[in-house]
Amino acid sequence: MDFGGTTLKLFSDLSLTSKTLPPLLISKLSFASLDLNQKKLTLSGAESDLEVQNQVVIDHADERLITGDADLDLKQGLSISAGEVTSTSGTVSINGTSSLRSGTLSVFSGTLALGGSFQKNGGQFLMSDSALRLLDNLTWTSDSLLELNE
Repeated sequence: MDFGGTTLKLFSDLSLTSKTLPPLLISKLSFASLDLNQKKLTLSGAESDLEVQNQVVIDHADERLITGDADLDLKQGLSISAGEVTSTSGTVSINGTSSLRSGTLSVFSGTLALGGSFQKNGGQFLMSDSALRLLDNLTWTSDSLLELNE
């Protein structure tokens, strides 16, 4: 379901559940912007996919985006200077300009798809039992070694 120019702004921690309606009329929720507002957003279930058109900024220690089995599609990138983004088996797609200065980006047992530019100069970048896929050309800059298993 496309919410066009709408911003999803949290006023309390939120667990978001979405169901696909036959005949697949809704495949994911799409918002122009996401404002976590020092809160936690949890995507509950594999069908609770979320797409955000503008860059997502996570800049407070209390801000968390937990995707679980759902897919997350960030069209214009991600900026983390505090807080975290965590996925446990879905696909996290990040295109555009992204940075990790502090906080955590973790993908476990899923797929991380990247395109654009990604700069890591602090924070924790964690991948385990996950695939790395390119969405487009990628410029990767990091203050630490990226280890990928075959």
